[in-house]
Amino acid sequence: MGLIRENVPLAPLTYYKIGGPARWFAQPTSLEELGQVADFLASNRMPYFVLGAGSNVLLDDAGFDGLVLGTTKLDPSLDSSDPSKEVLTVGASVPVIQLLRACMREGISGFELLVGIPGNMGGVFAMNAGTRLGEIEKAIVELTLYDLATKTSRTLPRARLSYGYRSQRFLGPHELIVGGKLRGTRSEPKKVQDEVQALLAARKKAQPIDKPSCGSVFKNPDPAKGVHAWKVVADVGLRGHRIGGAQVSELHTNFIVNLGGATASDVRALIDEAKARAKDRLGVTLEEEVQIVAHDGGKRLS
Repeated sequence: MGLIRENVPLAPLTYYKIGGPARWFAQPTSLEELGQVADFLASNRMPYFVLGAGSNVLLDDAGFDGLVLGTTKLDPSLDSSDPSKEVLTVGASVPVIQLLRACMREGISGFELLVGIPGNMGGVFAMNAGTRLGEIEKAIVELTLYDLATKTSRTLPRARLSYGYRSQRFLGPHELIVGGKLRGTRSEPKKVQDEVQALLAARKKAQPIDKPSCGSVFKNPDPAKGVHAWKVVADVGLRGHRIGGAQVSELHTNFIVNLGGATASDVRALIDEAKARAKDRLGVTLEEEVQIVAHDGGKRLS
C-alpha cells in the first residue's frame, strides 16, 4: 500500500463518526514522508487539510475533495527521561491520555489541566487547549514546526509563541506542529494519580463521554467574565433538542452528540440554531470551537 491512497473513509477516523471519504489520504510516519506528501500537494495544486486524532472536527457528509493529511503516526514518541524529572519531550501524535499516564508514573504534576481533553498533543498545542485549571501554553518550553511549503523545520521557544483563548498566532499558513517540550513540576506519583483519577471521575459525571461527539462545540463567549457556552445554549432552551441523529446533550449543553446515524447536516443545523437563538434572545455571539471542514474546503500550497 502506497503512502498516498484514494477514496479513504474518514468517519472512522473521527470522534464524531461522521463524514464522507477523502479523495486522497496520506498518513506519513516521518518528516521524509511528510516531504513526499508536500511534493504531491505542490505538483497537483490540490487542496488539503490536516487531520489529527479527529477529536475536534466535523467533516462534510460528502467527504473532502482533496488530500487529507493524517498525522497520528507522524511522531508518537514520548520521552520522560530528562534528569530533572520535569521536562517531557512529546511528539505531536502522542495521545493526551498517554502523556497523563507518563505523568502519573513519573510523578510529574502540572498537566492535570489536560484531564478530560480528547485527542493528541498536536491539537492541544495548536488550539491552546485547557480546562478551568489553565491552558497548555504555560507548560510549553518549545515547539517544533514543519512547513509543507518549504519542507523545512524550525523550533520556537516559548517566548516566541503567541497564544490566545483556544487560538494561536505563530503558525505560518502551511506549518504544522510536529512536537514539543513541556515542563511540569516534580511530585509524588501517588499524588498525581489521585488528582488525575478524581478529575476523570468528575468528567464522567458531567460530560456525555458514552456517545460520539467532538467535545466542546463552542468557545466560551467571555471566559474572563464567566460567560460559558453551555449556559448560553441551556438558557435559550436547547437542552436535549434533537435534529435527525444529532442532539444537544442533556448532560452538558456545549456537547452535540451523535445518537446514531447523525449527519454533518444534522450537527450543523443544531449549531446554526444555537447561534441564532443566542444572538436573537441574549445578544451573545457564539463561535465554534469545533473545526468544520467543507467538501471543497482546505488550502493549497500554490
